[in-house]
Amino acid sequence: ISLLPTTGPKYTVNHEITFQLMVEDQPALENETVLIYQSENGLVETKVVSDEKGQFHITPDKAGMYCL
Repeated sequence: ISLLPTTGPKYTVNHEITFQLMVEDQPALENETVLIYQSENGLVETKVVSDEKGQFHITPDKAGMYCL
């Protein structure tokens, strides 16, 4: 599984970021996964689903490390 950023390299809080999820060099179409990040109250899990191009969009509300 590979995760490719399709938005420019300057990510900022409260702006949408687009990623493309790939499996065996092909877009992972309509694939459901979980995005996890650390908040002041512990870990936060958010379900994301890739679209017909294998892409999904997130708008982070704070800077930090995010994991799939």
